[in-house]
Amino acid sequence: MKKNYEIIDDLRVLLFGTAPIDQTLPFGHDRAWLDCFRQRLLHHQPDIASIAEQVQRPHSVRLGLYVEQLWLALISAHPDYQLLSHNLQVIDNKQTVGAFDFLVRHLNVGGNSNKTRIEHWELACKYYLAVTPEVEELAPDIWLGPNLNDDWLSKRHKLTAKQIKLGELPAAQVALSRLGIAQIDHRMILASGRVFLPASSNSLPQDGHWYTQQQWRKFDNLPATYLQDKLDWLQPKLAGQVLDCHSLQLAKPVFVTTKINSDNKACCFIVPDDWPLRAQKKAAAIHAAAL
Repeated sequence: MKKNYEIIDDLRVLLFGTAPIDQTLPFGHDRAWLDCFRQRLLHHQPDIASIAEQVQRPHSVRLGLYVEQLWLALISAHPDYQLLSHNLQVIDNKQTVGAFDFLVRHLNVGGNSNKTRIEHWELACKYYLAVTPEVEELAPDIWLGPNLNDDWLSKRHKLTAKQIKLGELPAAQVALSRLGIAQIDHRMILASGRVFLPASSNSLPQDGHWYTQQQWRKFDNLPATYLQDKLDWLQPKLAGQVLDCHSLQLAKPVFVTTKINSDNKACCFIVPDDWPLRAQKKAAAIHAAAL
């Protein structure tokens, strides 16, 4: 169960540190929008602790669902946004064809108190490991999920080609009309997270990189390595279950933290030693399909 101070920290991460995971993403939010959103919110409600109290405590380890609840609380507390619907299902011929993450009414658009618009927001919070395809060293890195079950190219396509364009479907327009929404005026994707780069050759772990277990074992006199629960990925901490890389053989990738000096910690992934080969083959297949 998330403690209140942890939820406050996570809200701060969203408000102050939600950089787009992909700067080229169509419909993606930008820093200027986030700065304006934060400034208006904190001017109206400077006490983030009171917003944290409205966050529904997560009963699932799915990070995406937790991030939705954080944004739900932020929207509800914001003076310029009115929540119209959260997770509105769209049904066509008795089949669910999609869902709107958030439908909001944006008040005071551009500082004009007489101007409003209806907005559709889609959320994504993803963590990937960058991998070079096995077949071509000069190919751009492919971003793969730690368990190799997903990748950014596929998720990006789904976000931009399907999820954010859901309102164009006739069945979606029927669902919107039931809320009194004639049209969507603005669409935005809030895609945040982090991409971890392949291991560097430094003598200490580098923040934001991934390592094989064998590479991690080579670090000398390393302080404790802490496993991070998925709901702590937004704000990793130097606490939790200690991982002994020398005696335990990893079966799957893990997100860890370790202290690298008096002022800084490194947030990294450690993967099983056979993971890079499997990841390179997966990356090669994705690269080939994209050609």
